[in-house]
Amino acid sequence: MTKAARRVTTALAVLLLQGCAAFGGHGDGPSRRDAWIRLDPPRVVDQHAFAGNACGPAAMATSLLAEGGAARGAVEGRTDSELITRSVRTYGTRPSSAYEGSQRFAPASGVCAEDLDLWFDDWRADVGLPPHDAAYLDRAPDEGDAAFCARVHAILVRSLELGAPPVVRLRSFATHWYPARSAYLWDGVAAHWVTIVGVPSELTEGALGFAFDYADPATGTVERGFASVETQRSFAAARGNERTWEWREGSPFLLVTAPALAVLGRRAEAFYLREVVTLDHAVVARGALPSGPEE
Repeated sequence: MTKAARRVTTALAVLLLQGCAAFGGHGDGPSRRDAWIRLDPPRVVDQHAFAGNACGPAAMATSLLAEGGAARGAVEGRTDSELITRSVRTYGTRPSSAYEGSQRFAPASGVCAEDLDLWFDDWRADVGLPPHDAAYLDRAPDEGDAAFCARVHAILVRSLELGAPPVVRLRSFATHWYPARSAYLWDGVAAHWVTIVGVPSELTEGALGFAFDYADPATGTVERGFASVETQRSFAAARGNERTWEWREGSPFLLVTAPALAVLGRRAEAFYLREVVTLDHAVVARGALPSGPEE
């Protein structure tokens, strides 16, 4: 072998070793970039243990189980049916903050974001736990794509670091034809509460998306999804509830791709209509938001 060939061989060997180290070779463990932060629950509470759209209380119960310590002790030892039934009867029957004259929980539609925030804090207070913060996860004015993605990711990471698995709402929207306006316009379709139990601890600079693991009360399993910024085709989505909302343009939320997610009405939409699933609201540990709770 010539000296030049030996130099090339040595250089390739160094690169290979560096590559093994960068991606966590044998005995190295995962790199910091590839590491995840997780709070796995001992089980995922199944919403079908209670009649009606009980994904909200089921997701809250799973979050308490995954939180561990006093939180888990407050709900452990009860069946899924007992957990959800007690929660609905105790906190879901209280007056809604969003719908005057109604209760927080409606069997046909579940619980809206504003009422779930209060419901979870009431539940936590009764077992001696501190309150949470809550926020819509929409894009801030003039916020760039990478900064938007990084901010939402940081909120989820911080909540897990503080020991509280975020309870988040996934909300679907689809375009429908409106003859009176001769246009396709966006409509809300459905919403579903899940519990985030794991995310990558760091993102690469300029990242436009990230994977996440979520406990799905519709299946009673932990599944994986991907949240990302929409960079190709802008969409509109509503921020708020069925009585008080504001339509936001310019791809205002991260989009979610989750192969196992089957409860957001997507199958009922015509194949030629555009539909999206958004990550639109989160209930997180106190201190996880960049500057306190948002309205």
